[in-house]
Amino acid sequence: MSVRDEIAQRAAKLLLERGAVGVRRAIELAGTQLGFRADVWPSAALVRQHAQALTERDLGTGGHHELTRARLRIAEEIMTLLETQLAPKELWLVGRAARGQLDADPSVRVRYHGSAEIGEIAAVLVDAGFDEPTFEVLESRWGRLSQLRFRDGDVECVIVRCPPAQVTDSSLDLVTGRPTRRVSLEKLRRVIDDHGDPDDQDDPPSPPRAA
Repeated sequence: MSVRDEIAQRAAKLLLERGAVGVRRAIELAGTQLGFRADVWPSAALVRQHAQALTERDLGTGGHHELTRARLRIAEEIMTLLETQLAPKELWLVGRAARGQLDADPSVRVRYHGSAEIGEIAAVLVDAGFDEPTFEVLESRWGRLSQLRFRDGDVECVIVRCPPAQVTDSSLDLVTGRPTRRVSLEKLRRVIDDHGDPDDQDDPPSPPRAA
């Protein structure tokens, strides 16, 4: 096993055992505990690969799928609320959850492209029983965007409000401008029902709503 893999495996164990430590902090702790310099510490992606392998070892393939599905259901519940109550022009699950990577420091990131204000989005979530979110500002390549952050159990949830007139291309990462993985609510439901892989392919853009 390489040095990076050794550190990554220790960091993955810290994440899975302690939950909210965060992947960057887990790498720092693991590297320090094992006595390796920071220039040989692993990437977050490698840590998450080891976390997935450890979860599959402990739960079995079936148990791992069920854990992933349970966490994807949180995204599905959030997106259903936004879809039915706030009429988005587009609605996407993005980031690691869109690739089915929900083992270590699980995070659900939803992009709401629509006209509802951030306070309206927060009210819908709280009325449905989610915890009170914190209000944040994301510095994006399209300017400042409002976002909400809260937790559902061990899953961190982030919702970014993307005004369509401001964020003109939903296929791009909000910060880097590179193409990003995204999953629609319709596809997410298929993934949950069929034990599928959300990373199979991108969805086409959502059709425009009638005026």
